[in-house]
Amino acid sequence: MLIINRKEFDMMNNYDYLLEKGKREGIEKNVVGAIIINEDGKILIMSRKSEDFMGGIYELPSGNMEMGEDIITALTREVKEETNCDMKEILYYIDSFDYKSGSGKNARQYNFVIKVEQTDNIILTEHDAYLWQTTEEIIDNLKITNEVKETIKKYIKIKTEIVMITGNVGKYKVANDIFKENGMNLIQEKIETPEIQSYNVEDVSAYSAIYAAKKINKAVIKSDVGYFIPELNGFPGPFVKYINGMLSSEEILKLMENKTDRTIILKECLTYATPKGETKQFINEENATIALKAYGTGSAFDRIVIFNGQKLPKSMNTDEENLEHFKKTLKIYEDMAEYLKKIKI
Repeated sequence: MLIINRKEFDMMNNYDYLLEKGKREGIEKNVVGAIIINEDGKILIMSRKSEDFMGGIYELPSGNMEMGEDIITALTREVKEETNCDMKEILYYIDSFDYKSGSGKNARQYNFVIKVEQTDNIILTEHDAYLWQTTEEIIDNLKITNEVKETIKKYIKIKTEIVMITGNVGKYKVANDIFKENGMNLIQEKIETPEIQSYNVEDVSAYSAIYAAKKINKAVIKSDVGYFIPELNGFPGPFVKYINGMLSSEEILKLMENKTDRTIILKECLTYATPKGETKQFINEENATIALKAYGTGSAFDRIVIFNGQKLPKSMNTDEENLEHFKKTLKIYEDMAEYLKKIKI
């Protein structure tokens, strides 16, 4: 199990490491840039004054960091100064690009998608015009640099991509088909995540999904499962993985001796999490049965849990049969895809 402390977890959204990396690479001037999106899904671009360096070029709202500022402080100040918008939060970091400043310094611009309080009261102080454009219009705009266009292309990719944290290739492929139907792509990644000590599978899933989202700085979905045996007061709950490693199938069956109800409730929690810690969850529950004896090979529970409609435990099924069972529980993936489509991630 991966162990991290709370301070390390909370510091994952600290962007100081970007500045430290830039310093090591010879960057002399740090610049912050903002992708601001209005209610129509269009992005704010602003025209540099003709007498300025690169005059007439359209750019993202951006500006130099001042001495002693961190990135969040600098973004907040620059967005207010250049647009009159009040920044609420950073949604996520996109990328950076390097260039030579007007004074010949090695400059690096760090670009972030941000949320602002309002987008209908733009006041210009350092530019002479502004436009709200779609991503397609920006990419076709001849007055926008290739560097900014590449940033927008990365934004498009990130906006339509969600990382699915799983090591199960079959499960990923089926889920990805659902998300493709809704205009999104799932990218599979296997990441070791911490599990908190909670008997609530929703809490366990939320914590590990947020950890993964912060670690890779992308939105993720992650599924966690709990097995609840009513006759054993809900044992083992979310701790299936640990019990599989601690007890044998026979030892679990020993606990079920003289129990009349052999029901086991399989609870799957699918969590969507952003690097900012926002979550949405969908739950699937199904009843299964604990066999009278263990069959085949595999984990402790795989050898004794019989899905509804089947005669033998999961361990006796082929991979194809287990995948077919998974397809019957896809409602939470369909619900998640519909939800993410609705909120226009």
